[in-house]
Amino acid sequence: MMPSLGTEKFVLTLAADTNDYLIDEIVTVPNGKPNPWRYTKKLPSILRMYGIRVTRLPYRSGYYYHTRATYFNSHQRYVYIMTRAFKNRKKHLARKARRGIKIIFPKSMSCDPMLNLPFCKNPDEPIDVSPRSHLQFFAELGDECDSFEYDHVDWNFYDMSENHLIGHAGITKGLVLKIPPYKIKFKYNPRLNYISEVPYLLSRGRWNKAYVKTLVAIQKIETSAEGTELYEYLERGTIITGAQLEQLSVLACEVVERLMPMDYKEAAMVAQIFTRMSVVFEQIIQDIEWLHRAAYNALTEHHFFFVSTLAMPTEKHPPAQCKTHDENCNMGVWVQRGKFEMDVDPVTLKRINWWLFETWYLYKCVYYLGVLGTKRHHPYDRALSTFQGGISYQMNVTEVTEPIENLTVNTVDDLFHVHISAELLEELRDLLADPAVLFQIISQQNVHNMYWWYPEPLPSETNVLIVHAYSPKKNYPMGARLPLKNPLNYYLNISKFSANPEFVKWMANSTIESHSHIHVYKIPLRSKSVLAVRIVLVTEDTLIFISMHKKPKMHEIRESACHITPNMKGKRIWMTNNCPGTSIAYVGVLSREHKLKDDQNDNRHDESSRRSPVKKSIKNGLNYSILLESYQCNFWLNRSLNPGWSSEYCTTKLENRDGIFVECTCDILGSQAARIFPVAAERHITVLVFPILETNWYMFALFAMLLLLLLVVLFTYISRMGDLVRRPIQQCQKKHVRFKKDMTFNPEKAILVLIKTGGHEFAGTTSNIKFYFKSNNGRQSSYMISQDPMRPRLVRNSINKISMPGDSVQIPTRLALGIERNGRYPRWYCRTVSIAQLENDMEQLFIVERWIEEGHTPFIHSPYFTHSARARPVKSWTRRFRNSFEERFINWFFINPMTGPWLSRNTLFAMTSFERSCVWICNVSLTILLVSLYFGASPFEPVIEESLKDEKTSLKLKEVLILGAYSVVIGISVLLFFEFAIMRCLWRRH
Repeated sequence: MMPSLGTEKFVLTLAADTNDYLIDEIVTVPNGKPNPWRYTKKLPSILRMYGIRVTRLPYRSGYYYHTRATYFNSHQRYVYIMTRAFKNRKKHLARKARRGIKIIFPKSMSCDPMLNLPFCKNPDEPIDVSPRSHLQFFAELGDECDSFEYDHVDWNFYDMSENHLIGHAGITKGLVLKIPPYKIKFKYNPRLNYISEVPYLLSRGRWNKAYVKTLVAIQKIETSAEGTELYEYLERGTIITGAQLEQLSVLACEVVERLMPMDYKEAAMVAQIFTRMSVVFEQIIQDIEWLHRAAYNALTEHHFFFVSTLAMPTEKHPPAQCKTHDENCNMGVWVQRGKFEMDVDPVTLKRINWWLFETWYLYKCVYYLGVLGTKRHHPYDRALSTFQGGISYQMNVTEVTEPIENLTVNTVDDLFHVHISAELLEELRDLLADPAVLFQIISQQNVHNMYWWYPEPLPSETNVLIVHAYSPKKNYPMGARLPLKNPLNYYLNISKFSANPEFVKWMANSTIESHSHIHVYKIPLRSKSVLAVRIVLVTEDTLIFISMHKKPKMHEIRESACHITPNMKGKRIWMTNNCPGTSIAYVGVLSREHKLKDDQNDNRHDESSRRSPVKKSIKNGLNYSILLESYQCNFWLNRSLNPGWSSEYCTTKLENRDGIFVECTCDILGSQAARIFPVAAERHITVLVFPILETNWYMFALFAMLLLLLLVVLFTYISRMGDLVRRPIQQCQKKHVRFKKDMTFNPEKAILVLIKTGGHEFAGTTSNIKFYFKSNNGRQSSYMISQDPMRPRLVRNSINKISMPGDSVQIPTRLALGIERNGRYPRWYCRTVSIAQLENDMEQLFIVERWIEEGHTPFIHSPYFTHSARARPVKSWTRRFRNSFEERFINWFFINPMTGPWLSRNTLFAMTSFERSCVWICNVSLTILLVSLYFGASPFEPVIEESLKDEKTSLKLKEVLILGAYSVVIGISVLLFFEFAIMRCLWRRH
């Protein structure tokens, strides 16, 4: 059903879906003429009369129009019906409808005869006929249908009404028929006030004048909308010649230069020009048109300008939308715990779509430029090469003749080394059907490439290499998946790409605090990619190992780990994943000093390891910084849905020869790249469970040390007890501060400050000075000394006394000095400052020895201070050690006897500190013996720290019962031993 159109004049168009045949065009004026429609109330019967079968027709009355079509094409499947405005054919008045049709060949025909109208390819675009454009139309007949005999066919050409015979072709083959145009009336060069507009010039075939006017107008544009409005007029014109292509390329250069920096709107406008240029390229190549050398060189320079300018990033996109199968996204989520998934943003999708559109058609133009280059270059010509702005463009021609040798081509920027084997040259010679093979090679450095707009969840270094192959007869297809039997190899020197600031936040920085710790990173590694560990910083000798699929054992680490020293900054360790799918890779970092041993595979005891004690902690820790990188060789897949880089046709390797090179092997030509990704991996800390106590002489040595400790404690306490008996009782009197009779003491000002100036010539000052005091508890006070400039007190080589309240300063304190710029001398020299607290008899000395200038000095610390008589006396190191040791000890059966009092059941006396120390020493000995007997010797068993914590929280009932039984027996033995053997026999009380 069609909507009501009112009285608007409209055009109904019937066309085939192959877009090469206009069936009919009906111009209708409602309630007027012409009106070819007829009204009927018997619509089903009329349809049956013409053989049209329609089931369940919802209406019986309406308007109908009868038309027919005699030309057919076997590829036609539908007839499209379009209703458009008469004045503006681009305006649709109703939805586009279609009707399915079926083409039936006559018995004498098995395929379509080829009929081509070069100037009538699209029925939606009528042809403007003028004396200065096309005076003749052409209809071409081909002989692609082998079973059809053209020699026995007569051809008649009619107009759309099929009533007027335009031309006739007799029995012939490969015919080119010239069809004269209709009779038209026109005025030659009409003018209105001597001004001709661009649309008028184009409609009269004056392309050059219209182009010049548009080129001048382009110089004034500011936005993409203005540029689109100007270019639309040229878009409607007929552009099919090489001169017009060159002019259109110049216009595109002006547009790009005017609209830089570009966003997606400007990219959409430029994409329209590139689209038309690619169509003109195709037309020139199809017509085998010859281009002048100057025109070809100009087009080359223009396209190099396009590639170089449009390869610069001009706008940023949101982070890419992660997919569940994208390992890079998953690894990023592990570390950053950020939201990589973005909401479906129509503006972002539209922005990316226009950049994809612009890049693809620019790529097509560059490809067609190489096709035209086959007519300009010969095997013995000098290679065309250009390098500017991070982009290199070159055309290399070689003649593949016997004997065929390998060919190595270095890009102009010396970034890629392209290796073309003799087998590949021979294959290209056979594929392109000519011994002269032309290579178009474009190198685009990191970020500065045509695909910079492609959004990715992680930063990357993408170095693009575009390789095309041509010959004068055939071309390697553009964008087609045509695998080669002999692959193409190219090398990228990655030594120049090691300082990307975006990679810093993905760096793995950590500290190994113990020799028993191994830091393990788990990484999913894509197929045909390389994982590299770049050394950024290590403070000590380190071991780094890489493995695939499973964690290595201790003897495997000892045999395969790489020894890293602090001077190996920038070095890389790598591993390639040649498996068909994604595999799990493990990277481990551990200390090199500890000698590892795997008792699970080797139960023999190493005598050398027994002689040297095992170190379980690292002083100050082992700091390291590594960067996990993934290298991939990719091929660009230009698809409307999910475009991007694919590793389907390429494999990746690393080589270490005069630098580190990424070796890419691809069995396809086109847009390729060597890419570097930072890998964000999840870290696990693996703990090596050391033997608690092996059944060897270590046990006897430990018991001997404990026995020696017991004797030292006994000697210390016996000597201390004797000193206490012999020391007389002394009484200490409180010390007071005494003053002379001629001295006056103000108890409110109990702080005395002495300032000593230097002996230099200008060591004194007449300015006001400030003192800042800051105590350990954070309290701060300040004082200012005002001076009379006529009678200054702070002269050189003098000592000045200042009295302050007693609660203003607490010794020890920190001091800062300052000066104001209000005197004759802007600075003064201070030697020392002494602070005396008279009430507590405390004093602190600051040795300053510096010039005091503008502002104030930082706070000065001074270790020279005395203690008050009221202060608590400093304990000896043995007393401090013993008290701290007793306060922090809890023995293995959760009783705290050393902090006492521990009452004896027999004597009811509290045990002394010495007795409790003896109990502790014996408890430690028995605890070590118990654990050794229960657990025995254990190997170096790696356990993940998280699982180790889980094992501590999850108790095993059997082990708890056994350990409890042992504890009861040992506890009873300890009680009996000390109750009877020590307290009753050896340590009798009186």
